[in-house]
Amino acid sequence: MAGSTGQAEPWEAGRFARITQWWSRALGSDGYERHTALLIGKSTLAATLAWVIAANLSALVPRKPGS
Repeated sequence: MAGSTGQAEPWEAGRFARITQWWSRALGSDGYERHTALLIGKSTLAATLAWVIAANLSALVPRKPGS
């Protein structure tokens, strides 16, 4: 158990609690966790923008009949 502090150990907490704890640690420090969070965020943003642009461009290109 967690002892007298009343807080659950990380392995006893739920998945959402562990994720929240990781994000708060990542955003509150200048360590590798913050760099990892920024890399994931930037990569997600870049992939989303690329998908939106590709989807909009493919809608503009006329298709041949039967394809």
